[in-house]
Amino acid sequence: MPQGEKKKLFVKCQEMAKKDVERAFGELKSRFTIIYGPSHNWQLGTMKNIIFAYIILHNMIVEG
Repeated sequence: MPQGEKKKLFVKCQEMAKKDVERAFGELKSRFTIIYGPSHNWQLGTMKNIIFAYIILHNMIVEG
């Protein structure tokens, strides 16, 4: 596969992954509105832990 084709395939896969991530965060934001408010002032580690907790809770809700 030529380099140009590899790059096109990579960009296409990257765009698809980005859409999935944006959709997932949109779903989390709709369920857990704390992400919108004061979270901008939180430390990165705190925010990371909250996002992981939201993902776990979302998966528990979906599976339940």
